[in-house]
Amino acid sequence: MKNQKHGDNLKLVEAITYSVLIIVVILVNAYGPIYIRMLPLLFILGIIGNVFFGRPIVTTVFGIIASMCIVHLKDKYGFFQNIFISFTLGLNIALGEVVGDFLKKTYTYLKNHKKSFLKKEIVTYIITIILLFVICPLVHGFINGNYTKYNNAKQKLNDYLKEEYDTTYQNFVIKNAYYKLQKDRNYLFYVKIQDNIYTFKVYLNDNLNVLDGYKESILEKNNNKIKSEFNKYVANLNVKNFNNILFDEKINLVSILYESENVNENFDEILEKIFVDVNNLVNFSYIQDINSVNILINSKSDDRESIDTSIDIKNYSNILSDEEKLEYLRKAFYIEYMEY
Repeated sequence: MKNQKHGDNLKLVEAITYSVLIIVVILVNAYGPIYIRMLPLLFILGIIGNVFFGRPIVTTVFGIIASMCIVHLKDKYGFFQNIFISFTLGLNIALGEVVGDFLKKTYTYLKNHKKSFLKKEIVTYIITIILLFVICPLVHGFINGNYTKYNNAKQKLNDYLKEEYDTTYQNFVIKNAYYKLQKDRNYLFYVKIQDNIYTFKVYLNDNLNVLDGYKESILEKNNNKIKSEFNKYVANLNVKNFNNILFDEKINLVSILYESENVNENFDEILEKIFVDVNNLVNFSYIQDINSVNILINSKSDDRESIDTSIDIKNYSNILSDEEKLEYLRKAFYIEYMEY
């Protein structure tokens, strides 16, 4: 009875140790520095779960469940993203369990080895070696990244920062990085600039293209400012038709909508309104930051008569005479008429 109680206590301690080990490895894999996360810890966890604790499958299942909880707390991914990430981590553990199984078989064969090698013994050795030194490193590198690709991506980012920001390059400090397994695999770098953190993506393609989060942030702030000023400008104009005007701050695009019972018959009349409205736009203080103006004339009676065009507002603002401006607008719609 005493021995049974001792055995039960030992199993309890073993189960707690085993559970804590899984959680710690998942936590390190989620929150640890990238150099630690690139180590095959999950793969080793699978081997330990199979060889030392004798709990194949359970290690993988518990690891996936723990990963789903930790990943959710860390980044607040959507459900399907969380499932994908957790199962890719679980694949590492499962692969480790498979290797653990072959290591046990290899150990048994080596322990009981006689003078001649059996065929199944040789096959086991070969599979174990291939798993350990070929398949596992390749799968681990694809899912978790590897030191070579990471260092190449980091060097590419450093070169980009030196070239792009030159004199202020020293203000950019790489704080951390994450490997992103998705359609376009990339390393996501967190870069500190003064007191703010910005993200830079380096895609793992042939050119190692860089997506500049700092520049995007500046552009976004600038565009939001332009949108705010544009809304004030339009409100101060007090022009009735400008109720149908829209500014897209993401691409600095202005869209204006006009409606008519009959587009063909009323085109000249509508064109005069467009002429007045576009001239009002030219006086906007940030007009040089607007890329283009999209104009849609919508037919109330027949959608097939609706036409639209896009004009380069910078070119338009450089035209001096009103007659040439009006002709510029007319020609912009001419192609639409030809297509219609």
